[in-house]
Amino acid sequence: MLNTLRNRLLASYLAILIITLLIIAVALVVFLRSRPIPTDDIENELTAKLLDLRVIEALPSSNSVVTNLQATLLDVPVQEALPAGPRRLQDETDEQTVWRFLRDEAGALDVRLLLATEQSVVYFDSAQEIETGSAIDELEREPLVRQGQLSTRMASAFQGRFADSDGEEWIYVSQVLPGRFSPGESTHLYLIVAEPAPAPEDTTQRVVGYLEEAAAERSARILLTTLDGEVRFDSSNAYLPEEIVFNLEQNELIPPTPGRPAAMLFKGQFQDPDGTEWLYVSQTWDIGPDPLQIMVAEESPEPTLSEVFRAFGDEFFSPLAQAGLFGLLVALGLSALIARSVARPLQQMSRATQAIAQGNFNPRVPEAGPREVRALAQSFNDMVERVSITQAAQRDFLANVSHDLRTPLTSIQGFSQAIMEGVAADPDTAQNAARIIYDEAGRLHRMVEDLLDMARIEAGRMDMRRQIVRLADLLQAVGDSLSVKAGEKGLTLEHHIPDDLPRIAGDGDRLAQVFTNLLDNAIKHTPPGGTVTLEAETERHRLVVAVRDTGEGIPAEDLSRVFERFYQVDKSRKRDRKTGTGLGLAITRQIVESHGGTIQVASKVGEGTIFTVYLPLPAPDMTTINIRHPG
Repeated sequence: MLNTLRNRLLASYLAILIITLLIIAVALVVFLRSRPIPTDDIENELTAKLLDLRVIEALPSSNSVVTNLQATLLDVPVQEALPAGPRRLQDETDEQTVWRFLRDEAGALDVRLLLATEQSVVYFDSAQEIETGSAIDELEREPLVRQGQLSTRMASAFQGRFADSDGEEWIYVSQVLPGRFSPGESTHLYLIVAEPAPAPEDTTQRVVGYLEEAAAERSARILLTTLDGEVRFDSSNAYLPEEIVFNLEQNELIPPTPGRPAAMLFKGQFQDPDGTEWLYVSQTWDIGPDPLQIMVAEESPEPTLSEVFRAFGDEFFSPLAQAGLFGLLVALGLSALIARSVARPLQQMSRATQAIAQGNFNPRVPEAGPREVRALAQSFNDMVERVSITQAAQRDFLANVSHDLRTPLTSIQGFSQAIMEGVAADPDTAQNAARIIYDEAGRLHRMVEDLLDMARIEAGRMDMRRQIVRLADLLQAVGDSLSVKAGEKGLTLEHHIPDDLPRIAGDGDRLAQVFTNLLDNAIKHTPPGGTVTLEAETERHRLVVAVRDTGEGIPAEDLSRVFERFYQVDKSRKRDRKTGTGLGLAITRQIVESHGGTIQVASKVGEGTIFTVYLPLPAPDMTTINIRHPG
């Protein structure tokens, strides 16, 4: 077990070494993945190409349209067509004059002009798309953001969108005309200048067309994608339309630098379907209905090992040193845990051993730690438990023996003194005293023989004479020798012994001692009127001898200990002359096992007990067997 424990410790240390190397390897991989080869030069080149694009020129933005409409609105001299005085359209002639003037101005300026009330009711439309008296379908309206010289000339101005009856959208700028006009009722009129709103599809196509030309002129790869990576344009045609850049990653914001136009730029990497990696710089634009990003990309260079060393220098080795130190600390920590898990139970076992050496059998070792340590602790605890039980049994034995020796010695001394002093003068009294002295001397003899037998067994020196034994005759003789004792107690002693029992090789005297002991115990513990049975039979390649009784039985908790030395089942009952030393069954088991057999017990309290002895039959050509010496 100790060799196994040592091998496990060596295996643990080897595993710790492997773990340390793995930590260093993982740290190296993480370092290389988190610290890519510097690509500052490529990034700067891509940034310059991206900022050189004039995407704004390809975007017909609403702001530019509004600015143009503001200038156009100021160029319309509508005041010249309005009547003088209170600024009222008095009759149809005034209306026709104004309408004709506005129609001419719209054609000259190539814009759409409208007159409408505060409630967006149209009184004139140069495009004749909205009928007079109908309301404009305004999509949005907000105060006009005025700049520069327009700030004082564009009072009460608005900008927004409206839609025709066919759904076409228009961007407009409007301004209230001075005075009040009353076509029907007194109200303000607004002069509206409008241009068609650019379609999103047209905007995207114009940007794509511009990017195609820019990619060819700059010999660069340019992509137009959504923020989710859906490709709308790729100058290299590596991605088909609508295909997604699944591996788009590392979208990192580029910090602003002095001398560069203020813009939010991003950088990162992506991979083509063929596995080629690309570096990119991107910028987000409001193109069409959703924001899109324009990317300028260049193929990622393949770094060499020398470039790695040159790029990182000491940074390359610093993580390795840190990982090695971390792995060493982990190894030391694991070593300490393993050593603690092994050493602590062993230290506890050492302290428990010292306590046992001083006579204290109470300490137990916790069954913890590695499997081998737990097994060792369990074996140690079992050993201590057995020693403790043996010590307790020996203490009980000494108390019992002292009592058992004192009782017959007291009887022998008392009755012999009575004879010597003439107290037992008549023949009957003297005869009774002599019989008691004889019986007590025999009891002492049996006790001494039990003690000597146990001493021989423990020393391994019990003599076994090898001979052929007729077991049927031996069992019959044992039964006959105890029949008188059974009759005196009022018991029925039954024999069921076949005459054709096979002969066995063994020590006849010791076997007789076994069955005499079993039969005598059965008679002792069976109350008057009970039955004791001695039976034997052949079972396969062995002989089975059983001793049954209808006595008081043995409690279940005592069955496993009845064959222990010095153990007695009932320690609480008053001892009498029939009580033995507690060695008989232990000696019986040793004799049976020395003959290669086994003995078993089964009992039920109040119903009786059965002891069964199994003895092996010799081979047909053998006349003797080797009898094992116990010990």
